[in-house]
Amino acid sequence: NLNKTRDGTGILILLVLKERKLEILADKGINSKLPQGELNSVVVKTTNFFRNSRFVDGIIYAIEVLFGHLTKYFPRKSDDKNELSDDVITEAGK
Repeated sequence: NLNKTRDGTGILILLVLKERKLEILADKGINSKLPQGELNSVVVKTTNFFRNSRFVDGIIYAIEVLFGHLTKYFPRKSDDKNELSDDVITEAGK
């Protein structure tokens, strides 16, 4: 449901531990305001934290930077609601 938000502001941080892969997927609203290079930069910097075994710091960094972009380009509206779950989804063993 990443692409079903009112303003196209869904963001998914995809971390595949088994494959040692990190991706940031953004909906059309984000992509219209934020160059792909900026998302790639967040991935690179987050990965650098991971390489130094600073996994929590890396995830916090990514969330803070992405949150900053969201608040800059898409300030909160009076009728905003959380359209996507904030749950961490794990599929261990797959």
